[in-house]
Amino acid sequence: MEYKMILIMYIFCSSKSIIYGSGNQTAKARKNNHFGIKMLSSVRHDEQNVYSTGLFDQQEKRQTVMLEFCKSNFSSKIMDDHMIYSDTESLLYCYIPKAACTTWKRMFQLFDGKMDLNQIMAVEKNAVHKLHYDNFTSLDDAQKDFRQKNFYSFLISRHPFERLLSAYRNKFRDPYTTHYQKSYGSKILRLYRKDLKEEQYMKGEGVTFQEFIKYVISGKPFDKHWRPMTQLCSPCQFKYKYLGKMETLFEDANAILQNTGISQKFIFPSNSRDRYKPISTTEMKKQFLSLKTSEIRKLYNIYKDDFLAFGYTLPYYIKKLIKV
Repeated sequence: MEYKMILIMYIFCSSKSIIYGSGNQTAKARKNNHFGIKMLSSVRHDEQNVYSTGLFDQQEKRQTVMLEFCKSNFSSKIMDDHMIYSDTESLLYCYIPKAACTTWKRMFQLFDGKMDLNQIMAVEKNAVHKLHYDNFTSLDDAQKDFRQKNFYSFLISRHPFERLLSAYRNKFRDPYTTHYQKSYGSKILRLYRKDLKEEQYMKGEGVTFQEFIKYVISGKPFDKHWRPMTQLCSPCQFKYKYLGKMETLFEDANAILQNTGISQKFIFPSNSRDRYKPISTTEMKKQFLSLKTSEIRKLYNIYKDDFLAFGYTLPYYIKKLIKV
């Protein structure tokens, strides 16, 4: 009864803002003995079936930008642990940390019936990532290829510099846990501060944004929370059917669920944002203009592929500063 009421409210609200065309979904039961998995259903997903005109044009533009980028760029290997799939819903998702991945991971718990809505929404944010998800790490090449060819695939990107600031805020300035402060924070303080006590180095608290950026551009190995998005999901190696963005999260999420027919059973939670306030232009400007011009230029070069592949541009106050 609860899900019916939620669905009715969703249809009523969404009909006022976005008009979707109807799409055909062909369901057919199958058993795939070759891969040793039982597919409860296999849905043929039409890439263009339920977009509003605006979303369709937007998606066409994103795919075109990606194709142009991939003409002159190499394909890095897909990171198997980031490729989450649902055999139940024939869905494949490459998750990018700091780009709504917590909410989408909650959704995959629902898709596979591991938890109901109330249960998964009650799970603390940091604990969501410790739950079990089916991913490519346990599959052989044939099983991966099967899902890449037959499942509806998508990813959600985010402005590279905003994602970077979000990672700093979430892991160092105001963290959920002390893990990153004690690991990366401790290393950063030892590199850039020489007047602290051993106890302070051990805690790793108080890392500034400037110190964090120095560490990022120093050539040290990337953590997944600030690793370039193109290196996590390799969009030139594998063409995703839908390229979503954090900036249009709810519109894209609704389109993905509509396109796959999943919206008949589940909706994307409108209260999915965490306790952090959205990053404002004022905060972006304050933090990035506190950096040296040479540091910003190095930073842009590191994330240049992300800017080009996903169609992002530099904020005007940075663009005029480094003149790119």
